[in-house]
Amino acid sequence: MNSESIHNQDKQNHSKSTQELIQLAIGIKKLQEINDYVGQVFCLSMANETPVLQKMLLDFFLWKSLKDEDAYWDIVWVLRYRGSYEVFEAASKLCESKNHNFRELGVQILAQLGTPKKDFSDESGVILLKLLENEENIDVVIAIAFALGHLKDSRGVAPLVKYKNHFRADVRESIVFGLLGQEDELAINALIELSADENQDVRNWATFGLGDMIETDTQAIRDALFQRMVDEKGDTDLEAEIRGEALLGLAKRKDKRVINLLIKELSGDDVGTLPVEAAREIRDSSLYPVLIELKEWWDVNSELLQEAIKNCSQEQM
Repeated sequence: MNSESIHNQDKQNHSKSTQELIQLAIGIKKLQEINDYVGQVFCLSMANETPVLQKMLLDFFLWKSLKDEDAYWDIVWVLRYRGSYEVFEAASKLCESKNHNFRELGVQILAQLGTPKKDFSDESGVILLKLLENEENIDVVIAIAFALGHLKDSRGVAPLVKYKNHFRADVRESIVFGLLGQEDELAINALIELSADENQDVRNWATFGLGDMIETDTQAIRDALFQRMVDEKGDTDLEAEIRGEALLGLAKRKDKRVINLLIKELSGDDVGTLPVEAAREIRDSSLYPVLIELKEWWDVNSELLQEAIKNCSQEQM
């Protein structure tokens, strides 16, 4: 779908009533449910085809599914931005539906209803927490976790932590998102545990949550962040990002163990913004030489680099 067609679709949706948009979203949800079943049959039918044909057919099927997904989220965002009591009431009723797809739609609307002000955040939180108490569909649980994270609702900490050891990685990832920014000890302990998760995306979000999203400074948090530096030894972008989040979190807490790690990271051939941010935060003169060398070729964010150099210069010590 090109940008012009998306823009035209967006204008069309803005002109529709709330009930019309709800019905459109429900219709897409029904199609997606059919697509899920068709997709399973489709994959089984490809088993004996050549790899080339398998890839061609799979690309087409995924493209078709993503087109429906784009249309669905366009409708959800229009309803979120509309943010009226009428939308709140409609989304609330969806959360009471016997159909899990409709409940998921209601949750996704409430997650950021009235963006950016979120006028119904408290009321939405009450509905989501009540729904979570007895929700059996795991996709709805995931939606609720993300929603509580968007709403920054501290009431969600205890019920969300119960899912931190779920066997599905996408569930654990949603739980991390739901706990972001919470200074509660229960939330922090869960993030510490999940920062060592077997799944990279879960580790990444949890490390970000510990390092940059909270101000709490404990030895347990520092040790968890330092452990990421020890364990994330690969050269993939995601591993580098996890190390960067850990570096920044340690630097913000003025943990001197970060210095030698930072020198190594800043001396590499591919340096991201997070290590430079960490250098700016730690303000240590031993980083000055490597930052000057970095200045010779690093053009990602010259203003950030200059701030780091200034903070690590001898005059600032």
